[in-house]
Amino acid sequence: MLKNSPRYLTAVAWAEAGIPVFPCVVNGKTPATPHGFKDRTTLRDRIDLYWSNEDFNLAIVPEDLGCFVVDIDNKHNGLELWQNLIHDKFAPPTRTIVTPSGGLHLYFRGSLPPSAGRCGKGIDIRGRGSYVLIPPSIVSGREYRPL
Repeated sequence: MLKNSPRYLTAVAWAEAGIPVFPCVVNGKTPATPHGFKDRTTLRDRIDLYWSNEDFNLAIVPEDLGCFVVDIDNKHNGLELWQNLIHDKFAPPTRTIVTPSGGLHLYFRGSLPPSAGRCGKGIDIRGRGSYVLIPPSIVSGREYRPL
């Protein structure tokens, strides 16, 4: 097991806090388990097994936190679209994660289904039945990190 891996240690910490986690492939976003997010767990022995040979990335289902994530893709002008959508409107406080591509994951309380491509080019919702990578996952050599 990769006991010194920041991803393994973070997986253990989330699981101990009661939030199920699951591994995604090294340097990627694809689940590393046969059933994807349905294989998420808080069980330490399963986490130990998942991270026994590979320093996998780490993912959660936002719904397990009681929230949804607005996924803003910087490459498709998602930040500009988001700013236009919320212009002159109240936006509640949020936890913000910077993604490896320079985009943002904005965490909001509540429940929404995923929206893949329906909010506008560059903005997706990750909620029920979907997942997000969390820090300190790495894609393309760059880390997810809190803002």
